[in-house]
Amino acid sequence: MENSKGVKITSVTENSPAALAGIKKDDVILSVNGKSLTDINDLRKMLNETKEGDKWKVDYERGNKKSSTEVVFPKKLKTAEL
Repeated sequence: MENSKGVKITSVTENSPAALAGIKKDDVILSVNGKSLTDINDLRKMLNETKEGDKWKVDYERGNKKSSTEVVFPKKLKTAEL
């Protein structure tokens, strides 16, 4: 789901890279590796370019608190697995 300042996460698959990094449903992803996200297509494009072993620095907002985490990709994933 889109948000004016990032991409709102509508679900997180258990034991996925995002879940293991602490990302939760309703978090808003603001940027990945310093690149701002404007919509879900930005996130999908980045995911399609991800290789096994890649790491993302993810800046996100939960409620009114901004945080960052590292997402590690042990294998190539489909968008639904993020």
